[in-house]
Amino acid sequence: MPMNTLKDLLVTQLNELYAAERRAAKLMPELSRTASDQQLAAILRRDGESAKERERRLDDVFRELGVRPHPARAETEGMKGLARDCVDLAKATKTDSGVRDAAIIAGVQHIAHDRIAGYGCARSWVALLGFPHSVARLQLALTEERKLDADLSALAAGINKAAAVAAGA
Repeated sequence: MPMNTLKDLLVTQLNELYAAERRAAKLMPELSRTASDQQLAAILRRDGESAKERERRLDDVFRELGVRPHPARAETEGMKGLARDCVDLAKATKTDSGVRDAAIIAGVQHIAHDRIAGYGCARSWVALLGFPHSVARLQLALTEERKLDADLSALAAGINKAAAVAAGA
């Protein structure tokens, strides 16, 4: 799809977010099963469920814009790579469980930061283009992503410290 207008760019960004949420809805429960820390597992399960809700909200945004989502064409190699890296690190059976949890947190934060950037841009663009309902939907998603990042950062403080002690670092 050519990107000649801000709306074209917005639709491209929304499709990328849609693809990312679909992937997260599957990835986060998988990662939660490999996490040894129960609080981390709960955060990941919650984000998997939230991803489904964000996907529904994106459907609303697409409707307001009068376009259909095309996530299959939008998923970037970078997002696929981030997800693949998370799974690979989580499945490293020879890794200490604390180190594995630290790796999961780092990988999920990479994904969350990508979504934070995407939702922030999309929210700004729908505001400029005059779609107030979509502004609220995208702001809610942005707030959720920031909370995920903050929750993971808070949890990482203890997990990272425990992983360093276990490794004798």
